[in-house]
Amino acid sequence: MGGEKKFSQKAFRAWAAAVLAAATLVYSGTLSYPFLHDDITVIALNPTVQEKGRALEAFSADYWGMRGGDSQRDRLYRPLTTLTLVANHALGGNAPAGYRIFNILMHALVSFLLLLLGLRIGLSLEGAGAAAFLFALHPVHTEAVNAVVGRSDLLAAAGVLAGMAVLMSGAFGIGESGGREKNPDRLPLLAALLFALALLSKESGAALILWAGIWWAWRRAAGAGRMNGEILRRSALALGAVLAAYVAMRYWALGMLVRPVPPSLLDNVLAHEGAAGRIIGALGVLGRYFGLLVWPWPLTIDYSYSQILPAGGASALWAAFGAGSLAAWGAAAWRWRSDRPEVAFGLGLFLAAYFPASNLAVPIGTVMAERLMYIPSAGFLLALVPAAAEFSGRRGGRAFMGTLAVVALIFAGMSWARNREWSDYLIFWKRAAEVSPNSARALRIYGQSLSRRGRFAEAVAPLRKSVRIMPVYDPAWTDLGIALMQSRQEAEAEKALKESLRLHPRSPESLLALGALYLGTNRLAEGRTHLEKAVRLYPKFIEVHFRLGNLYMREGENAKAAAQYRAALSQAPGRGDIHHNLALVLFVSGDIPGARRHAMQAERLGVRLRPGLARMIGLPSLR
Repeated sequence: MGGEKKFSQKAFRAWAAAVLAAATLVYSGTLSYPFLHDDITVIALNPTVQEKGRALEAFSADYWGMRGGDSQRDRLYRPLTTLTLVANHALGGNAPAGYRIFNILMHALVSFLLLLLGLRIGLSLEGAGAAAFLFALHPVHTEAVNAVVGRSDLLAAAGVLAGMAVLMSGAFGIGESGGREKNPDRLPLLAALLFALALLSKESGAALILWAGIWWAWRRAAGAGRMNGEILRRSALALGAVLAAYVAMRYWALGMLVRPVPPSLLDNVLAHEGAAGRIIGALGVLGRYFGLLVWPWPLTIDYSYSQILPAGGASALWAAFGAGSLAAWGAAAWRWRSDRPEVAFGLGLFLAAYFPASNLAVPIGTVMAERLMYIPSAGFLLALVPAAAEFSGRRGGRAFMGTLAVVALIFAGMSWARNREWSDYLIFWKRAAEVSPNSARALRIYGQSLSRRGRFAEAVAPLRKSVRIMPVYDPAWTDLGIALMQSRQEAEAEKALKESLRLHPRSPESLLALGALYLGTNRLAEGRTHLEKAVRLYPKFIEVHFRLGNLYMREGENAKAAAQYRAALSQAPGRGDIHHNLALVLFVSGDIPGARRHAMQAERLGVRLRPGLARMIGLPSLR
């Protein structure tokens, strides 16, 4: 590669300011948005994040360790990502703004690093600046930036891009601008540190060492100049040592190197295909990714079963498009290996970052996710945009800037519109169900979101469609049963909940819902059977204790009711409705002081006794 082009510092500062401004301003309206989806689990339900003094557990724990009861969960190791969440919580608790600011600043940093990397490999300031500017605005990145847990992609990308720039200055630096480094002997250590940062943030950090291998092989095959042999060897040893240490740390923390069971059919249909079906399906997903990199609309959080299937005409067309696009990129890289080496450079980065998550080698936890394009898109833009910039620049600088402005405005508008989906849980999943109308999960969570807003009748339709798509999806049957029960369709609700229990006999939500249905229809004996089973299986399930307490109170078993309410309050002391019912039971049992104490606590929590009863237990002020 031909070395850095000459440019003025003023022009560089202008491009850097434009890139940083684009990366921050396009997300400036998202600071007040709540936690959604995986953010709730990884932040709000994560004791490592929520409890003081547990930060170092990030190095000895599964990233999804808070979901210990889920045997099919992915086994991930991302201690640095968890530590940033701990730091956010220490500074601002669970207020989303601080977490979102960190993500936005990380995205701005990655965009700036892409500008520097483009210059390091010899692109013109305009070409590198345009690639970084469009990277900052690209709508396909909205998931990685808006999902707080997407910072794992941002942190890994920072380590990978910075590490590539260091390697281009040292190991691959002979004949390039990097050959003028004052202290080249330090570069292998710096590259190793950046590799460690990337790997400990997300598994996709492995892209750095994969890219280094690809780029070394390409330069030898293409005869693209000499390399610094000594620094190359030292860099390889340093990166290899980091990788070995990471594998050892991961095994020590997780007790395994890969997940113990394949991903579910719901998460990744390709994991349940033979080799041929998985390859065709993976190429089809690649084709969809290429389509979104060029025209990133519409976008969605979810591509679960059966939104993407490996068989069928559409999948075959997408597979042909994916394979054809990759082949064309490879052919262009070879043809222009001397004149436009950034085409091959970008292809190497794309392959290194994409292949481990492609489902081609081994199945991963998802069939498709837009966040997985965060690092590969950098390679795509480095390969495409500088060539396009030079082509349009031949017609004059105004043509180039005009084209860039149009594309940037389109991308910014798409990103701004996409960002708004993160403003509300219902909006988020409604849009997912619209874009992925064949996803059983998107439909189920959309229906669940409607139920949470009390819109039970509206929830029935998407939930029915979810179970039609995937009849073995027991959580969807549970949610359907709840929606039908609240819509006063008790007979159908009972059928749905029984089907859920047939599929998953130990489902706590289904046992609770069916018990509540029987309680509401005065079938107390059947309700007792299901609620008592649920409380035996899941003694920490607060709502089961509460509902079982209500059943016992109705049947006059006040001592048992009080025991259930106290068990619930031991885990949820802030539940005013439980204090209220315990006050009633204690009053009936003759424990007036206890009734008064819990009634007062219920009032403080916003739940009041009826005035007559309040006066009888000595609280005439309650009205």
